[in-house]
Amino acid sequence: MSNPSGDYGFAGLGFTGLRLQPEGSQYNASLSSAQVTTSSAATYTDATGVVTFTAGESPAGVTDLNFTGNIILDLSGNVIAIAGTWTGRTILKVFPGPAAPAASAQAEPAIQRIGPIGPILQVHGSWAAFNRQNII
Repeated sequence: MSNPSGDYGFAGLGFTGLRLQPEGSQYNASLSSAQVTTSSAATYTDATGVVTFTAGESPAGVTDLNFTGNIILDLSGNVIAIAGTWTGRTILKVFPGPAAPAASAQAEPAIQRIGPIGPILQVHGSWAAFNRQNII
């Protein structure tokens, strides 16, 4: 039985650290960066080596994050890393263009635009976490 609990260096979405702590039959996952720390429940399935957890928002501005990863073991069966994929959502920011030239009195009224509204995009990517306790 592998145990993924520990402190990990984290690469992805602006986070720099991941801590997995056992809490009963589940885990608590804490992602951290210089600006923010976020915690959530995490699951680990020993039979498959899969770790899953969530986060509300990353320093990179991606929200509703779901992380899935697989543990990587050394020859002794110790967890040395976890690697996987993430999915989330972000808003494409659209900035107004240059101002239109002044309309003459006889021209039709200009169409009013409502603020910078952009579409919400589904986004995805990869992440990796390296166990700080097993670094030589």
